[in-house]
Amino acid sequence: MNALPAVGEDEAWWVAMVTFEKGEDSLGLLAPPYQGAVGWLAGVAGDEDAAEDLFRAALGEIGLIVLEVGDLEEVGSMADIEDVDEHLALNVAKLEPGKRTVWGELFPYLADGEA
Repeated sequence: MNALPAVGEDEAWWVAMVTFEKGEDSLGLLAPPYQGAVGWLAGVAGDEDAAEDLFRAALGEIGLIVLEVGDLEEVGSMADIEDVDEHLALNVAKLEPGKRTVWGELFPYLADGEA
């Protein structure tokens, strides 16, 4: 697979396992029966705190409620991302200009109670 897209001098690629709930879900990521999902996200940030803020902001912008940003780690190669999630690596390779985050595979879940 290709090399990671270039980042700024003081930036790096980060990945995290993100758990979120539907909220307004302006993009319609989750079908009606699902309350939330968990999946890998990759993004470009200066440090760990900035990466978590970036992921929370990106999901918040589309009306999703972040429950947890876990397993947050800096990655140095496309192979590192492939080891985490092949779908994520494919999307990183196709990152659109100006974008700073990209999704991997999502695993939706149903609510036990009311959504």
